[in-house]
Amino acid sequence: MTDNGKTWEETDPLDIDAGDPVQVESRDEILELVRINELAQLKAILGSSGGRALIWRLLHLSGMDVDPPTESSAMARAVGRADLGRALLTEVHEADTTAHALMRKEAQDRADNFNRAIRMTTEKEGIE
Repeated sequence: MTDNGKTWEETDPLDIDAGDPVQVESRDEILELVRINELAQLKAILGSSGGRALIWRLLHLSGMDVDPPTESSAMARAVGRADLGRALLTEVHEADTTAHALMRKEAQDRADNFNRAIRMTTEKEGIE
């Protein structure tokens, strides 16, 4: 039980008395631990080739590297997706500074392998 009669599960760690330095410090420590945990989880995802491929696809799907359409509602959606992509990329850089370059290399390798397989198939079938 906490001082206010609630269990710890019922207590929002962000619901504090901002004038109480002990509560503020406790909240800041909790938030720091939460952030450390978030980055550790992302680093674990980035630690596998499948996780990196998924993150790369999400970054690609965000369209953050292309110009948004000119129609207003489509533009709003595209800008929102791009913002999410940039936020994800920021998280990736914070979790692992080398992951983005590795993801880019792996994506290029996948594209090269795909193109090589297409060429081999078309050559085998005599398609030009």
